[in-house]
Amino acid sequence: MTNFNSLEEQVKNSIDEIGHQRFDNRMNRKTMSAVNYTLYLQPEVIDELSQEDLPEKFREDWIRMYSSFRSCVDEIKKDPNSRRGIVLNTTKFYEVFECFNLFQFVRNEHDRFTMIVTQRSADIAKLKQDCTFFVNIANKFSKKTNEVVDQIVIHFGNIHYEI
Repeated sequence: MTNFNSLEEQVKNSIDEIGHQRFDNRMNRKTMSAVNYTLYLQPEVIDELSQEDLPEKFREDWIRMYSSFRSCVDEIKKDPNSRRGIVLNTTKFYEVFECFNLFQFVRNEHDRFTMIVTQRSADIAKLKQDCTFFVNIANKFSKKTNEVVDQIVIHFGNIHYEI
């Protein structure tokens, strides 16, 4: 079992323990859901997902976010200790309802960077693709700033799977 598959199984078990069943009217399905869930991607998972190609579904997101990403990189180059290294997914959230809202890059206690992701909603069936995208963004950040991202923390408003 890969590091990510093991992590994914842990997430599903956590949802089973702390979550609740609900009916998703928009998708017409029953789900097991957890609210306010935090997931930590450690270096071994980040390394594993770094080998994956960027999922095609995220290319438009990357194009839309690029100017915000450039501003974030410029901010960190200007002040590596800034807490303002933020990448916004879109300024039209209520038109597109993207699942992830923003990324924040902050220097951590190891003098490296933590990428903090705020995600409105996630389906476990797509979790690997989402995390691969986040790792891809973290790697782009590292390349542009010559800084290391050694942890990715993802805060989910809701994480779920179909039952």
